[in-house]
Amino acid sequence: MKSVNKKSITFVSPYIFSLISGRKEYGCGGAERQFFIFAKYLAKYGWKVSFISQHPVSSKFFNNNFLNYNFIFSKFFFLNGKSFLLFLDWCLLIIALFKSNSYFYVIKTPGHLAAPMSFFCNFFKRKLVFWTQSDSDAMPEYRKNWSPLISLLHDFGLKNSNIIISQTKSQRYAYSINYNIDASIVNNISCKITPPSLNKNIPFTHNDYVDVLWAGNSLPNKRYEIVIELAKLLPHRKFAIAMNKSDIKRFSDAYITASKLNNVLFLGELHPFDMENWFEKTRLFLNTSIKEGFANTFLQAWTNGVPVVSLCIDPDNIISSYGLGKVILKSDNLYLNEKNFQYLAKISLPIIESLLGNNRLMNTIKKNATQFIKENHSPKIVIPMLYAALGQAHNS
Repeated sequence: MKSVNKKSITFVSPYIFSLISGRKEYGCGGAERQFFIFAKYLAKYGWKVSFISQHPVSSKFFNNNFLNYNFIFSKFFFLNGKSFLLFLDWCLLIIALFKSNSYFYVIKTPGHLAAPMSFFCNFFKRKLVFWTQSDSDAMPEYRKNWSPLISLLHDFGLKNSNIIISQTKSQRYAYSINYNIDASIVNNISCKITPPSLNKNIPFTHNDYVDVLWAGNSLPNKRYEIVIELAKLLPHRKFAIAMNKSDIKRFSDAYITASKLNNVLFLGELHPFDMENWFEKTRLFLNTSIKEGFANTFLQAWTNGVPVVSLCIDPDNIISSYGLGKVILKSDNLYLNEKNFQYLAKISLPIIESLLGNNRLMNTIKKNATQFIKENHSPKIVIPMLYAALGQAHNS
């Protein structure tokens, strides 16, 4: 293998294609958004940055100056989650890792890819960085839906990583208790993203402003049903639902149900660049998840001065401590995993109405959010934290 630049990094991110290409027909989420922003700043500071991702179109679509930074787009593999194809995926992944020839290799999700990456990094004396995506990475008790094989591979890769990055203090503590691992904290980064030059004029055709925005995947733990029930209880308020197609049946059910309500805009699967616009056009952001890591949507909301109403998620208690919105249920509440969506909507209603009806409080939260992002999640604050985690000097 060729000699390596110590300031070279490869992000393994199977679904980041839509962000690095600007192609609107491919979706992605918060994990990809975080890597996209971090990669952009590292490249700005002179790093050689590579991506390994699924590759739905011809490689001729790319060039090295695509974002006017030092990105490389020629390394892609096809990921298939079926266990009997894992070995094939691993072979393709190893080939891509070899071609990218970086010093740091970073994985966030899916975590089980850290296992083959650890073999590669150990053999070629490179550094494997495991970057936490969800609390379940550090807390095995949250893995009820994981297969034993995936959980085993995840933990093997985790224990054999050179650097562990956590998003919150609670995750860092969980790594210490559950794995005897000393993780580094790197706050999620927050800034508005703009489309690549190829699609820099992506149009935004919706002029609608909404009272409450809900955004998430279509998996059961996100509980979109609660916002549907809220819309029924608050016909005078306008709601918008953005959702990807992780679960096709639930996505279809949500679309059918929402289309019957006059006060609900079902946005469906939006490209991240379009999603930015909706955070600028909402008054409140609603989170109804059972569990999260550090929701990227929280940062998008606060970057735009939008208060967050969270049913039960409050990472490191920042919503409560910094006055960034409202948390409806405490983490030890008996109704935390309640599936009575009508009940959960009913107890959320007075909180939402009290915020929407109080302009002074909304403006106070907007100021708090703007200040919180500036002091804790701006690139100026977060990039040095990443340099420290990687053991690099930050001279810019």
